Amino acid sequence: MHLNLSSMASKKLCDNIVFSIIRRYVATTQQTATTRATARSFLLRFIEDRRRKSRQDDIRLEPYISKGVYTESGAIRPMPKRYPLGIMKVLGIAIPFLYLGSLVSKYAALGLEKMDLFVYSDDDDDD
Repeated sequence: MHLNLSSMASKKLCDNIVFSIIRRYVATTQQTATTRATARSFLLRFIEDRRRKSRQDDIRLEPYISKGVYTESGAIRPMPKRYPLGIMKVLGIAIPFLYLGSLVSKYAALGLEKMDLFVYSDDDDDD
């Protein structure tokens, strides 16, 4: 009888340990599955948001895309909008900033030469 009680106690102890390990494993597996599902749903949401944003960009660019001379009904489209002095505006911005960029690079090269980090040598080795 004593042997039977100790074996029953050991069986209960073993069952408690085994079941707790199994429960922990199942909980971890479910947690991992929910984590994977969350990552998957995040990825799907991200992709869908990107698609929606690209569609909005397409709608915004629609007036600037050339569609030809005729509409779908066959009518002639109106003349495109012209911007007065367009090339002058471009040159008025480009030239001063090109000049400023060249000044910055010139003074940067002088500063590097002054600190002896970069010294330009104009020696010819042909002699």
